[in-house]
Amino acid sequence: MSAAPRTVLITGAAGVVGRAVAAELRCRSIGLVHGDRDVPEADETLAGDLELPRLGLDEPAWRALAERVDAIVHSAALTEWRQPRERYEAVNVEGTRRVIELARAAGAPVHYISTIFVLALLDGDDRLGAGNLVREYIHSKLACERLLAV
Repeated sequence: MSAAPRTVLITGAAGVVGRAVAAELRCRSIGLVHGDRDVPEADETLAGDLELPRLGLDEPAWRALAERVDAIVHSAALTEWRQPRERYEAVNVEGTRRVIELARAAGAPVHYISTIFVLALLDGDDRLGAGNLVREYIHSKLACERLLAV
């Protein structure tokens, strides 16, 4: 008797990292995408939005997704630099909170794609200058790491 196939949700599946992850998985993949739904690397795509409650899904679709997902690879993020902190908070940090909510409902682990740049902020030593064009992005990624570390 074989076990049921595992299903992995990939947020940001239309992005460079999301597509690469989907291409390497050896299980069923669902790509959560904000724009481009043409992601042949994923078995299925689902339109979503990190800024909206339930990732932009209606209640029945969110519940159905939670019942299907065994693991989440969270690669979606606002990566455009020079945005105000509030934009990164709304998309990256609050979006990660929403991914965590789904993961809890699904009983699924979250595998988070961050950035090595967070090393510039560790130990309370902010080595980025005030005018650094990636500063707010990096702060948001570190905030997401801290949310997931709990």
